[in-house]
Amino acid sequence: MARTNYPVVFDVTHAIRKYGIPSADAKGGAREYLPVLARAGVAAGVDGLFVETHTCPSEALCDAASQLDIRYLEEFLKPLLELHAVEVKYRNTLPELA
Repeated sequence: MARTNYPVVFDVTHAIRKYGIPSADAKGGAREYLPVLARAGVAAGVDGLFVETHTCPSEALCDAASQLDIRYLEEFLKPLLELHAVEVKYRNTLPELA
C-alpha cells in the first residue's frame, strides 16, 4: 500500500467490530484481538493507527464494544512504538518480491 504514496492508517478498533450486532452489546466487538491486530499492522509498516478510546467503553454512544479503555492506552502503545522502531530500521532492506 505504500506504493500509493499516501499515508496508510489502520483502523484497528473497527477491524474488531462484529457488524450485525449492536455496538452497545458486549458481543459486538472482540477487544481481545486489539493488541495482535495492532502489532500486525505496525509490523506491516502502517503510517498510523486509529484507536477509539473512552473513559468507560461500555457507556460510549458509538462502537462501545470495540473501544479501548483510555486507562490502558499508554501500555497498549508501548510495544507498538518499539515494534515500529524495528520495522523502520528494516524497512526497504528486502528485495522487491513483486
